[in-house]
Amino acid sequence: HLQTNYLACALLTLLLVPSLVQGTESMKQMKPNRMCSRVVMVNSIMHIFCKDGFRFSDPNFAEKGSYKSTLAYGQSKLAQILFANHLREKLGGKGKRVLRPLRRCSLHRPRCRCSP
Repeated sequence: HLQTNYLACALLTLLLVPSLVQGTESMKQMKPNRMCSRVVMVNSIMHIFCKDGFRFSDPNFAEKGSYKSTLAYGQSKLAQILFANHLREKLGGKGKRVLRPLRRCSLHRPRCRCSP
């Protein structure tokens, strides 16, 4: 779960960061008060299954008998949320306005909830 749901998205995003920065700088020259870059990460509410946080000691559930699909999936979603928050701090903080303000959305059947 971790490799597919988190690492692939994180790697793609990190590879695109130079283009996002360049696009923002180009846009600032034309429209100084405008930020044009946005990163969208789709997540779900399943991160709530990680009550003890991220398992840094065994992220791939390699220990015999430790794998539980719900927990593994939840951990991948938690990693995605942590990455989105970190990315926002690095690229969207004061004086570094590359990304638009972070908007958190959690998609989960049967409804979708978004917060500003």
